[in-house]
Amino acid sequence: MKTAYNISLAKAEATGDEMYKKIADLLKTEYIDKGKLGKETGEGFYKYPSDES
Repeated sequence: MKTAYNISLAKAEATGDEMYKKIADLLKTEYIDKGKLGKETGEGFYKYPSDES
């Protein structure tokens, strides 16, 4: 998740395109700030099954 955020933010800064800024803001508020960091936390764009059986 952090990679997608960093790419969007860098693209926004490089181009000045507001769309990339909005995407970066969305990723930060809806995923990073809520601890949904992807596979490392078990949830992000997808929900990952726990390793516990």
